[in-house]
Amino acid sequence: MSTVTPRLGLTKPVGSEQYSVTILNNNSDIIDNFVINTLDKLAPGAVGYLYNSALNTVSNTTVRFDLVAVNLKINHYYRIKYRTDDVCAAAANMPYTMTCVKSVTTDTTTAGTAIDNGCILWTAPVAGSGKTNFAEYYFKASATETVNIKINGIRSGANDLIISNRVLTVVDEGMQF
Repeated sequence: MSTVTPRLGLTKPVGSEQYSVTILNNNSDIIDNFVINTLDKLAPGAVGYLYNSALNTVSNTTVRFDLVAVNLKINHYYRIKYRTDDVCAAAANMPYTMTCVKSVTTDTTTAGTAIDNGCILWTAPVAGSGKTNFAEYYFKASATETVNIKINGIRSGANDLIISNRVLTVVDEGMQF
């Protein structure tokens, strides 16, 4: 009776057929492993997405704004894209910092391991107006695991800063082979 390779299901012949069963079986296994290992390296694309339209104040203490749980694959590269709209109520050009960290999925606090140096410095717009900011963070997964990717923020000035319409996207870019 014929058998199949474990992952792709390539049919292996039985001994009564007219060609070298050993060579064909070995080749089928090699093809099966090569194709699956190649596919494992490819970039599946977006693996995490969050849209948050809530209005939140960036204070002078670190606040977690957004988080998304994602499954990471060892040695894959990840790009985290973050977009937010902000409005400054009083002072112009007030600096604030957005950080990106990862942590276990049970942790929803601001704690975690910094990603890509973890920090982007933005300045708020002129008082009473708004603008859109974009940040990207990159990292290579050191383990296959499920983690929370979190965005935290803190302001340096004394005036209120409101952020809204935030989009957090995590993209698996593969193994970059």
